[in-house]
Amino acid sequence: MKIVKEMSLSDFEFWGGAKETAYYLTTEDFDTIEQSLEYEVAASGEYPYTETQLNDLFCFEKDYIAQILGYASWSGLINDRED
Repeated sequence: MKIVKEMSLSDFEFWGGAKETAYYLTTEDFDTIEQSLEYEVAASGEYPYTETQLNDLFCFEKDYIAQILGYASWSGLINDRED
């Protein structure tokens, strides 16, 4: 059985290393990322992300998350936010 649940990315309960990534992001960041990922899914025709895929994205693809937000890398985002 397949159950699909629609929710805002800012309400997703990340775990492990993804939780640390989420800590640095604002509600506006989540909105931007959510729009980008929705566009990506629609363009590819693939199924939406599973919870594990979404969590893994935020855990292992931090540079990609930063690029969606207009930064060259995750370290660039962190440096900008910590100043």
